[in-house]
Amino acid sequence: MVSVIVPVFNSEKFLSRCIQSLVCQTLKNIEIILINDASTDSSLDIIKSFENKYPGKIKSINSEINLRQGGARNLGIKAAKWEYLAFVDSDDWIGPDMLLILYENAKRTDSDMVGCDYFLAVSNKNFHPLNNKYSKHLLKISGKDLRENEKERLLFMVSGLWCHLYRRSIIIKNDIFFIENMAYEDNHFVRLYTLYIKKYYFIQKPLYFYFKNPNSTTNKKNQSYHFDRILIERKKIEDYKSRDIFNRYKNGIELDFLLTFYINTVVMIFTIFDDPPLKKIKDLKSELCKIFPEYKKNPYYTTIPTKDRVKVFLAEKFPHILKIIYKIKQLINSKKFY
Repeated sequence: MVSVIVPVFNSEKFLSRCIQSLVCQTLKNIEIILINDASTDSSLDIIKSFENKYPGKIKSINSEINLRQGGARNLGIKAAKWEYLAFVDSDDWIGPDMLLILYENAKRTDSDMVGCDYFLAVSNKNFHPLNNKYSKHLLKISGKDLRENEKERLLFMVSGLWCHLYRRSIIIKNDIFFIENMAYEDNHFVRLYTLYIKKYYFIQKPLYFYFKNPNSTTNKKNQSYHFDRILIERKKIEDYKSRDIFNRYKNGIELDFLLTFYINTVVMIFTIFDDPPLKKIKDLKSELCKIFPEYKKNPYYTTIPTKDRVKVFLAEKFPHILKIIYKIKQLINSKKFY
């Protein structure tokens, strides 16, 4: 049925909540693979405690070398035994029916990838739903054999790694593993996997709880590793070409690169860094234009939300205004949540 892979690094504050949500799933035939990634806190003790309590359901792997999330997940993939894989971060948790709902729809429609919406949470009781902005199109193609143009559109429409179910055989057959020792490695994995599927199914319901942990990899401020996301996007282009699929899906790859490499990185610069390196934004634009000089002529460009096209315009012409907008947005969100 489903193997759930959880990379763990110094997660003692939130790990029990995560594991408890997994052992309480209504889908009974699951294996939970907890990978301790050289934690220095009590995470390994917590893992062993749960493994002793649920010996038939939980399997632990202890890595004495810190492999980062990508390397830890790769250990989990290799150890997994079930047909489908799910990935959960150790500070997050999932609703009790998430795996059952995803698995039943995967089997019913013979889909290779099943996704859902998620909640953004700041505590166990304080969360709100975040819906995929492309849900209308995703529902339209759900459970159907994907045409080539529909598959490449998924590149910029699918959401996070953790709100999907994946067919393990596709991962193994096509050698789709996580990049190790880098942050934002999930951007590479999800997009590459998407290009090898035949069917996608979308459930317009939030089932995953993404915890906005200020000390998590993607939220910790002023860290140089945030620029790994740039290296990951370059690696994606390199791998598409080496696998001889770049030209086949060029339009989708181009738009995903525009949104992930350029726009999302610009937004990250303004929200994660107290002193945003504006020169980096100019460098990003130069590299974008070098690789995809005519991105605005992309046939899918007009299909992305208007606010994303506005971000492109502001990032190009008035980055300081975009900076102000995101500082205000951060202030509003902090008051709304806390």
